[in-house]
Formats: sequence, structure tokens, C-alpha cells
Amino acid sequence: MIEIENKIMDILRELPSESNRLDYKAKDYSNIKITDFIKDVIAFLNSDESYEENKYIILGITNDKYICGLKNTMRDDNEYQNLLNKINPRPDISTGSIDYNGRAIGYIFISGKNKDRVYEVNEDYKSTNNNFVCKGQAFIRKGTVNYQITNKDRERIYHKKLMERNGNTNHLIQAITAKNELEKDKYLNKSEESTVEFKCKNNNGFFTVGNGERTFKLNWYVVNNDVAHIRTGNNEKIGYKDNYIQWIPSDKIDSYDFSSFDRRIEKDESFILVNKLGKVLGVRLISADSKSHGSIQDIIRFQYKCLN
Repeated sequence: MIEIENKIMDILRELPSESNRLDYKAKDYSNIKITDFIKDVIAFLNSDESYEENKYIILGITNDKYICGLKNTMRDDNEYQNLLNKINPRPDISTGSIDYNGRAIGYIFISGKNKDRVYEVNEDYKSTNNNFVCKGQAFIRKGTVNYQITNKDRERIYHKKLMERNGNTNHLIQAITAKNELEKDKYLNKSEESTVEFKCKNNNGFFTVGNGERTFKLNWYVVNNDVAHIRTGNNEKIGYKDNYIQWIPSDKIDSYDFSSFDRRIEKDESFILVNKLGKVLGVRLISADSKSHGSIQDIIRFQYKCLN
């Protein structure tokens, strides 16, 4: 602990810029920011750039490196340790606070010994403002930005892990990659209007629809029979209206709520996706079968139509 706090003191004296190993927060994680804590920690744990290096989240410093100190007492370490149980594999992380020139500074220390990637959310969790993280979600830090992890990120991490454990496994990786390429068509429908049924445990729940500038990547997760979550990455935004059950949403786009990248969708509810090119996709959940609630497999059935 003394070694960690000495490093924190070095950071406070030097104030290096944020990086793949360092993040500044002006405040501690409040109850409405708890899901951000889980995302931030997972993103650091999965980082390629700082793999096997120690990482630090410093609380009480603004993004422009002003040491403001914490106005309130930092959340107890026991609370943070309980939140870390939401991450699988469960990482080894330390939290604490120190005094620096009369100002309270908090820290979250993420040891480089945490090497069991890919780390991901192991159960659905909601903060007090209804922000969600969902089971199976994973994030990765690239530079100073956190991203939702992609299949390519996962493949790269697993490749590295195989290389570390088994030496040169290029022939095995090539075989796996070739197999994945052959199976991609199972999770792709290039039509601009269609009905889809697929096993969402496969391909990490991803299914791509449309073609060209009208391409949309949907990420599904089954919660219960006839209940699912839809997630989006950096290229699409989810537009949602409570209990909206029309097959094709016809309302103006600005009447939808785009505040979350993850939405709970029930049978017959519809939503829209808007991609980075401004193209709009209407989607309706037909049904969801949940293996954990009596069905044979996790299966999603949905209809979609490109709207512009």
C-alpha cells in the first residue's frame, strides 16, 4: 500500500496527461455513476496498450489537471470491492485516499497482474438513474477513450493469450479465423427489409443487417422469455419510446429518446437505430426464447426495415 501511495504522490507532483494507464476524475463515483465505475475498470483491464502495467484512476483532479480535491468522503473500499463482484473474472483492485497539500485525493489502483482477459460484466446491474450494464458486456481503453469491445478485439486478445500459453499457434489461429469467416454469413442479412431468427449466444449476440451506407450492427442479449436487451457500439444510436408497439415507427426521430446505448425491449416493442451516416432502421422484437427460463436455446426473432 505504501508503494501505491508513493506512486500516487509522484503522479500528483508531476501531473502527467491522461493515458491508457491513467485517468483523472474531479469527483468520486456517485450512486448514479456506479455503472461508469464498472465500465472504466473493465476498459483498463482489457487494454492492449497497458497490458501487464499498473493503471490508476485518480479522484479529485479535473481533466485539465487541476487538483481540486474531493469535497465529500470517498466511497468505502468495501463498497467498491462489492461492485468488483460484478466483473468476471473478478479482478484484484485496491482503493484508498491520501492527503495532498490539505486536499483529499482518492485513487483506484488496477494492478498489472490482472491478466485474465477478456474481463466483462457478469450480471445485469442498474444504477440509481437507470443506467445499465448488462451481462456479457465488455469494454476496452484505447488511449484516453473507452470503447465497447468488438469481436476483433476479443479475437486479438485470445490470440495473444494462446501465444503466451502455447508458444507459436499460428496454424491454430488461422484455422479458427478461417472458420469464423465462413460462419459470418449466418449473422448477416443484406436485405433492407426482412425477418430474422438466430441463436444469440453465438457471435456474441451480434447480427448485421442492410448493405452499404444502410448497414446496421445489432447486439442482442436475452433477459427472459420475450424480453431482451439491445445494445449499440460507436456507429449507431438507439431511439426508444416507452411501450411503442407499432411495427414500423412512423413518428419523427426527435420524439425518440437516444440517451442510452443499451435498452430493454419486450415482445412486440419497436425501436429505431440511426447509423453514423444518418440512415434509419426500424426494428420490432417478435419474440425471445431464454434458455435459463425453460427454452432449449437463447433465440431472438425480429423484423426490420430500412426507413430512408
